Amino acid sequence: MEQTLENGIADNLLHNIFNDLSVGLELYDKDGLMIDVNYSRLRSMGIKDKKDILGYNLFNYTSFSDEIKEQVRKGETVRFMAKYNFDDVRHLFPTNLSGIKFFEITVSFVHNEKSEITNYMVIS
Repeated sequence: MEQTLENGIADNLLHNIFNDLSVGLELYDKDGLMIDVNYSRLRSMGIKDKKDILGYNLFNYTSFSDEIKEQVRKGETVRFMAKYNFDDVRHLFPTNLSGIKFFEITVSFVHNEKSEITNYMVIS
């Protein structure tokens, strides 16, 4: 019972940190599909509701070069400056932004006990 309670507290703490952090976070499953995004990232992208972007594929980002996508597929942590033209990405997700905006992006990973990638994390 105590272990379950501790796990629940830890889960709540991680959930609160993810949602309340002032930097943007996107969480993807092992196939590259977005499963969660925090409020800071939604705000920076001009998106009102996370339902509008959940399920988006990490490897479909037009602001990620093919080289960066390949590095991510290989399991390498990458840091780069991404250029978003919101007039061009409007067909991918609803946004209230227009024009060009630059984001400093880090793509990192969550691993299981076998060191297999279970999730991708985009930090901006």
